[in-house]
Amino acid sequence: MDQGTFVFSVNDLGVTTGTVQDGNNLFHGFIRHPGGLILTFDLPQAGTGAYQGTEPLSINFEGTIAGSYIDAANTYHGFVRSLRGDVTSFDPSGSVYTFVCEETCINPQDQITGFYQDSSGMIHGFLRNPDGDIITIDGPDAALTIAASINAEGAITGYNQDSSGYHGFLRTHHGNMTSFNAPGIGMAPPPSTIAFSINAFGAITGEFLDANGMHGFSRSPEGTFVTFDAPGAGTGPGLGTRPSTDNLESAVAGWWGDETTLNHGFVWLPGN
Repeated sequence: MDQGTFVFSVNDLGVTTGTVQDGNNLFHGFIRHPGGLILTFDLPQAGTGAYQGTEPLSINFEGTIAGSYIDAANTYHGFVRSLRGDVTSFDPSGSVYTFVCEETCINPQDQITGFYQDSSGMIHGFLRNPDGDIITIDGPDAALTIAASINAEGAITGYNQDSSGYHGFLRTHHGNMTSFNAPGIGMAPPPSTIAFSINAFGAITGEFLDANGMHGFSRSPEGTFVTFDAPGAGTGPGLGTRPSTDNLESAVAGWWGDETTLNHGFVWLPGN
């Protein structure tokens, strides 16, 4: 059983947030301050059964937290918690499942991104503004759109799926959408470019998949790609290099799987 403490996000002041899964498999939120003080919290709307509860997933510089909670009917909903502890829950219109993405999904302006499922089974991205207004995000002809990260300017990255495979996307703060694919990924298996993080300047990192497994990429704000593999990364289905986040200098952190399927962490630096 995956019980214990899971840290999902840290802000520039060193405050972390995440989830504790207790002996009954109930989720509780926590905030840890740099001095070691830990505060736990539970949303009153959250269920109290196994695999229910409160899951903080991202914290911004001001200490505002975004996350999801699972209610007594095992339905996911979004929430935002202010520094003072005020909590607001939310769901996009028509949502039957709302999930705030992990790590970099609330910006300094308290804009939040993630994805939701509607009653037909379609999955859409969303942008929630501080006033509570929620905008749906869909890629062109997409059957699935996952919004994965938002930066301080309100630009969002993620990925969508259409009949030809998975593609990364960039949505500017003006709402303009650009779809992209990592170079040289071929057509077997169907091309898959999956973006996970966007930094303050608009550089994006993520993975792309080909017949040899997973590989990392970094896409500059101008659209130039650099691809990379962690030394020792395995090849084949489920193996390879999986970036997670990028910082102001476009350094990328993530993990890679070797031929024994054991995972290892890595940091990739531009120019290396």
